[in-house]
Amino acid sequence: MARVLVINDDQDIREVVRIVLTEEGLTVTKAVDGVQALSLLTDSAEPFVALVDYHVPQLTGWRVLQHVAARPEIAERHAFIFMTGDVRALGSLPADLSGSGRGCGVVETLTKPFDLETLTAKVCQAATRLAQRTRHAMTPHGKELEKNHDAGARSRPA
Repeated sequence: MARVLVINDDQDIREVVRIVLTEEGLTVTKAVDGVQALSLLTDSAEPFVALVDYHVPQLTGWRVLQHVAARPEIAERHAFIFMTGDVRALGSLPADLSGSGRGCGVVETLTKPFDLETLTAKVCQAATRLAQRTRHAMTPHGKELEKNHDAGARSRPA
């Protein structure tokens, strides 16, 4: 079951999104500001689909994404959907989260106002991509490559 982190300072929006996504079988965690969101993203070993609102207190959603982009181990663990009513903000997303590198990134953007069907579809698509990425990273083939690489490193003369 996918986990979603809703980062929004509007209690009504957080609650409506929680209800809709829970009905889809998703687990929802809520953050009321950017500092709490960054802490949850950093501390979570499990991946989140993070719904990041641009205007949140203490640390804007854009700044949260900047901090995440600076730490690839966090950026690669999660998927991000950037929500804003200010379309100018979409042009200033951190380049490291553009989706072009390492398979991480803002998988979607969502402009406000949005309908709940679009929200649900984008979250489910992001959750599917995140699950595929997570499964691929944990495949036996990937572990075999790591073992072969380690063995080769040990067999080289010092």
